[in-house]
Amino acid sequence: VLDITGPEALSQGDLARIASQISGKPVEYVPIDLETLTQNLANFGLPRPAAALYASFDTAIAEGRLDVVSDAVETLTGRKPQRVADFLAANLK
Repeated sequence: VLDITGPEALSQGDLARIASQISGKPVEYVPIDLETLTQNLANFGLPRPAAALYASFDTAIAEGRLDVVSDAVETLTGRKPQRVADFLAANLK
């Protein structure tokens, strides 16, 4: 099993800051507690177990448990992975 990641580990707050900088518009990360996120996902049609699983990823990211950077992209493709900021800047419309 490989961790397929970009070249930097980013939190949700980091992503909001980068999106705000690139777009020139305010983007704020607002954390949602696990139960509320699970319920919201279920309300939009996900089965409750799937909603709980997806919500758990958000919690794990917030707690730094998925704070991983690997060289798997370069190993598999021969190319360096693109930074989120570079991707957003290149694709801003």
